[in-house]
Amino acid sequence: MTSPHRFAHESDHLAVVRLLELPGLGPRRLLSMMREASPGDLLRRVESGRVPRRYAEFSRAWSATLASDLHRRPDDEIRDRLGDTRVLLVDDPDYPEHLRRDVDPPPALFVRGDVERLRRPGVAVVGTRHATEYGRAAASEIGRRLATADVDVVSGLALGIDAAAHRGALAVRSPVDPLDERGDPAVVRRSGAPVGVVASGLDVVYPRANGGLWRAVADAGVVISEAPPGTPPDRFRFPLRNRIIAALARVVVVVESRASGGSMITVDEALKRGVPVMAVPGATTTRASEGTNRLLRDGAMVATSPDDVLAVLGLASIGADPMMRELRVVPRDFDAAVLSVFAHDPLDLDRIVAACAPMTLGEVALSLGRLESWGWLRHTSGWFERVTITT
Repeated sequence: MTSPHRFAHESDHLAVVRLLELPGLGPRRLLSMMREASPGDLLRRVESGRVPRRYAEFSRAWSATLASDLHRRPDDEIRDRLGDTRVLLVDDPDYPEHLRRDVDPPPALFVRGDVERLRRPGVAVVGTRHATEYGRAAASEIGRRLATADVDVVSGLALGIDAAAHRGALAVRSPVDPLDERGDPAVVRRSGAPVGVVASGLDVVYPRANGGLWRAVADAGVVISEAPPGTPPDRFRFPLRNRIIAALARVVVVVESRASGGSMITVDEALKRGVPVMAVPGATTTRASEGTNRLLRDGAMVATSPDDVLAVLGLASIGADPMMRELRVVPRDFDAAVLSVFAHDPLDLDRIVAACAPMTLGEVALSLGRLESWGWLRHTSGWFERVTITT
């Protein structure tokens, strides 16, 4: 999270930080209280013990905690801790409308990155931390293909499937020079971005091994939490985090999951909201696919490829989107020559290299990679096929 921008945090933003740190005042209870008063007014009421009777059992502990907190930590210290984190209260105009209308909206969001990404419906790609190589590859490819189709990829920035899906989405967002080697304006493709939803404060990276990924997601997309800065990744916060992932998604795709765990909680939250659930089939011999195979048995839609997910979104496939005429980089020189060998039938690498002589194997391989990333070719199980656009 490297943005140098610092937001002007209002008194209600500082108040909601203090309120969210009170014992027993979770997001749902705070949301109920914020329906009656602003965070600043609530803070003053709690300080003085003037809380509704239904909260009387918490009142003394809240007042004591606030008295200690206010004595120990001035507002400027909270502002410094927030730094470049944006605070969105549920009634703020910039708070995403579809999340505000959710059955269980966060009372406040702490945001780093492009807040406009929260207004775009995305696809949640979730799964186990203990993923197999097959699962990580599948999640990465789904993330990449979704981002190529200008669909945001929502996940939890955990190890395993989450990280693979985010890295797949990030792979699409390589910088494009404003001029190509001929001096012509380059085509900048619109693409989806990663949306990370985390269970800790945005300054408490968990797991630590994903620190670089957190920064990359915030720079290319957005990272959000309903927990204020300094909040540790307590166990109870992960199920709460998963409801936000489901609420931000148009489709939830489970790549690998054990029979129980966070992915299944996300599925339950999606079903509560009428969000379609898809699952990637896996081997019956590994625990990593036990949950996904059960989902398929119980009626979840099957995701055998990213095209299955795009079809549920109404995009059919990346190649079938007419907008790709405007988004794809026009191949030149070697790339144009390689593309010209494709007609209707898929080709393997040996046939492509033979047709492209005297180009070397290395030159052809690099060209194939570029053509695939630009949306001209599809690579499946060792075969390359030209993507045809229909209008």
